[in-house]
Amino acid sequence: MTPRHVDEGPRVISSMILHTGKDLTDLTSEDVYRLRARGRRETGEAYVGTHRAWDLL
Repeated sequence: MTPRHVDEGPRVISSMILHTGKDLTDLTSEDVYRLRARGRRETGEAYVGTHRAWDLL
């Protein structure tokens, strides 16, 4: 991953932790799928960094 991609992933993971109230170790693939679906509903695409977050998790 490029440095930019590495930076995007933790930002998305942090956002998921804040919005779900879960600890890092409690995040699941379902949380990533929900985030991706919400981004697609709002913007037509997954949020920037969603794929990187998946890779890092």
